[in-house]
Amino acid sequence: MNGKALFYINGTLVADAEEVKLSKGNLVKFRLAWNEKRKGESIASFANFESWSEYKNEHIMNFFKKGKNVNVRGSISEDSYEDKDGKKVRTYRFRLEDFDLLDNRQGNDELDI
Repeated sequence: MNGKALFYINGTLVADAEEVKLSKGNLVKFRLAWNEKRKGESIASFANFESWSEYKNEHIMNFFKKGKNVNVRGSISEDSYEDKDGKKVRTYRFRLEDFDLLDNRQGNDELDI
């Protein structure tokens, strides 16, 4: 069975977005933090995201600055590799499909997570 896992996250950028130029196109990477409530306790979560959309990447590079709040939507895929001990390690890739900017802060503020 094939399926697609989706995400919708409201988070704070922990650093400015970075652009990586590759032969098959430009990749933009960024990292978000957000709070989750578990058993009445607030726990900070972090994840890395990627975007391959040339149009969206231009806007991401202009507006995704440290401290900005954004809503991001997209899909999650699982990758795996073998570590130095031959053990299989699973990783997850969060691929951006769309986003909303949530505030107009200058981006130099401390994170409020």
